[in-house]
Amino acid sequence: MKKILIMVTAGIGVFFTLVVIIFFALSQLNPEAPEEVTRESKYPDQKSVSEMLLEVRDKQLDSLKTEFTNLKNEIFLRDTKVDSLNGVIASQESVVSQYEKQLAGLKEKMNEDQKQAANVKDLAKTFETMKVTELGPILNNVDDATVIAIYQNMGSRSKKMIMTALSTKRAAEITKELAGIQSEG
Repeated sequence: MKKILIMVTAGIGVFFTLVVIIFFALSQLNPEAPEEVTRESKYPDQKSVSEMLLEVRDKQLDSLKTEFTNLKNEIFLRDTKVDSLNGVIASQESVVSQYEKQLAGLKEKMNEDQKQAANVKDLAKTFETMKVTELGPILNNVDDATVIAIYQNMGSRSKKMIMTALSTKRAAEITKELAGIQSEG
């Protein structure tokens, strides 16, 4: 854009220089009335060369101003779009960050659950080697969820020992829970 303006300005400057040179050359040929050549036309209804050149230059300037205004508006619109897209990117980065935090929390919970499952399996193996009389006092001092977790990790032959080690009432409650039946109260 600057190159075009420079070239147009240089062209106009060269043109005016040539007009001035021609004017002086003509004034030397016709020394009697140099003012009539530039100011007055031979034809009163026609414009002088300098007036026509000024009009052309004014039209070119108006055209360049219009183009400049259009380019400024286009740049403003693009800047607005860039700002809007930057806002969207920031919002999406925030969402990604939240999801990454949730994922880290879920991974940590999963690791804890895996450790707990491994511990329950180890307990179940240990309880499989014990006698019913040894299991009773231990199982009577843990909650139902722990008894069920151990029960689910024992072999089918050893599961009988768990139920035998518990009191009849507690074995019935745990059986209901294992079957998915809600206890009443």
